[in-house]
Amino acid sequence: MSSAIETVRRQIDAYRTQDREAAERLLDDSLRFTSPQDDGLDKASFLETCFPTASRFGRTETVELAEVSPGVVFARYVAQLENGEVFSNVERIVVRDGRIVEIRVYFGGRDAFPEEYDVPELEVDETIAPRPEEEIADVARAQPDVLREQRS
Repeated sequence: MSSAIETVRRQIDAYRTQDREAAERLLDDSLRFTSPQDDGLDKASFLETCFPTASRFGRTETVELAEVSPGVVFARYVAQLENGEVFSNVERIVVRDGRIVEIRVYFGGRDAFPEEYDVPELEVDETIAPRPEEEIADVARAQPDVLREQRS
């Protein structure tokens, strides 16, 4: 695991457990935090305004965490508010020398926790009319393979 990912993971844990001392060590003094609701907050403003919001969430789960270039980590998480609403966000987090210098939050929409993803099943009952996408797939499969027929 990269040190940038480990730094981000520790910051996520500090936020969830509201360990402000740990967060202060992980956040660089030059931190800039941006979200659709906050534009370029400095470290002190972030700690005062955004950091205390963890109590709004009944549950959070980091579902993806990847270092996409040296020191740049993307984190996608699913969260449930106390009112039951579930959503996901993505954060782009820049780490330099083991400290977080930038966080950009991109709000996502309604979501579900991975174990709750609803994967539709194909109909096995032939009495149910096919959906349009099934009809298109059937037609595409019915087209002869011209190259194969020419080789025979």
